[in-house]
Amino acid sequence: MKINLKDIGKQANNVTYINNVLKLDNYIYKIKTNHDIYDYLHSKGFKHFLRPIETINNIDKFNYIEEEIINESDKAIDLIHVLAYLQNKTTSYEEINLDKVKEKYEEILNNINYIYNYYYSLQDIIERKIYYNPSEYLLLINISLIYENLKLSKKLIDDYYNIIINKQTERKVFIHGHLSLDHFIDNKDKVLISFKNMKKDLSIYDFIYFYKRHFEDLDMNYLFDIYQQRFTYTKDEMLLMLSNILLVDKITIKDSSYQEYTKVKKLIEYIKGTKKFALNQYKKYKKDKNNELQEQ
Repeated sequence: MKINLKDIGKQANNVTYINNVLKLDNYIYKIKTNHDIYDYLHSKGFKHFLRPIETINNIDKFNYIEEEIINESDKAIDLIHVLAYLQNKTTSYEEINLDKVKEKYEEILNNINYIYNYYYSLQDIIERKIYYNPSEYLLLINISLIYENLKLSKKLIDDYYNIIINKQTERKVFIHGHLSLDHFIDNKDKVLISFKNMKKDLSIYDFIYFYKRHFEDLDMNYLFDIYQQRFTYTKDEMLLMLSNILLVDKITIKDSSYQEYTKVKKLIEYIKGTKKFALNQYKKYKKDKNNELQEQ
């Protein structure tokens, strides 16, 4: 919801909007979030966030902070450090609910099957054509990569399930929910912003979101290695994370435009890069050398 000046009792000729956030003078106005989150983070000694100065008509008012000029790679490293710090500060261990674990496992299996069947049907439709447009041809010559990633995703989620059903507890942290460079101000204080999706959950979901949001722009292997030095995943967490990122999105090819070709090209790049990432990280974690994954 977009905030209007009348909502905060102000009048001005020039205002700036950053998404739905209103910037006026040296202040930022956002829809109020749960202030208990700020109290909790403060109680845990986590300081990389902004508290609202005041709340007006259910709208939080914050100081506007200028971000330092820094390249994306350096900013991502700083963000990964803050992420690991946040997760270490908010870690707790909860008894495993096997019903929920099974539900999560079956949900991923169903998603794998759904995506597989979708692309298998799409392949069949395209192959029945006499002529392929560039996007269809690009997808067809790379379709086996999709099936390989889905096969690998299934193997990893099966391995995860076999481990987790024999554990008593699992690690939970407060996750940001939409972790991205856009939600991080890199200055001397290095603060996370936009906590409306923050909740207690498995640590992996912040990195999954971050990976899918920035896989094209950043060296994910390097960033993940830095992250794991400061917040190391358990084996079941690693398997679940890798299984999730290997799942590809469903795409449609509407026409023969360059825009559609770019969409397919981006999908293929994600598939290739993510398989390399998954194999690299899995092999680092796998201790039984006889059961290491092999490249297809």
